[in-house]
Amino acid sequence: MITRSLVLLVCVLLTGALWAEEIMSADAAYSISPEPREAKLESMLVAGYEVHDSMDHDQIMNCWMNLMQNYASIKSATGDVLYGITYFTENYDPETFTGYAYMAATEVKSEENLPKDMVLRKIAAANYLVFEHRGPLSRLEDSFNYIFQKYLPNSKREFLQSDVLESYDKRYNAENPEDPESVIEIWMPVKAIE
Repeated sequence: MITRSLVLLVCVLLTGALWAEEIMSADAAYSISPEPREAKLESMLVAGYEVHDSMDHDQIMNCWMNLMQNYASIKSATGDVLYGITYFTENYDPETFTGYAYMAATEVKSEENLPKDMVLRKIAAANYLVFEHRGPLSRLEDSFNYIFQKYLPNSKREFLQSDVLESYDKRYNAENPEDPESVIEIWMPVKAIE
């Protein structure tokens, strides 16, 4: 009886895994706000984990895992919003695509009592266009492509090589990153074209 139950359980799990793989490989629906809202972000201090010169999925996920594992020890965290931050370093070279970093972070009041391996970064005050990406995390790249390839070239704004923020607030479903109703805000630093 136990063997028969185990075989049945394995069959159900395999069927479920195949079905899930089929759904994941399908063209998952997503949307991005065609017209962003404008926002002024005051300077902000963030703490988290970063990776340089790589958009490798595993390295980025490692930053997020480190942040989540150590989040409870960040006594100066100011809220429940988490940020994915892409920024350019002083060594940025667009030809070799080096000199940039990605950081998984949270806003903090101060640098006191942070885990010793955590990185601190100050985000400068800037004007932003805020887009809403609604849908699976796996389609976030499509939203960035829309912003850089369609929206910005046809707008009266210029992208600033500054901090680009992905804002993960309570509308983001961390338990199911592929939730079609999940919302991630994309904050693009811009200035008006004169």
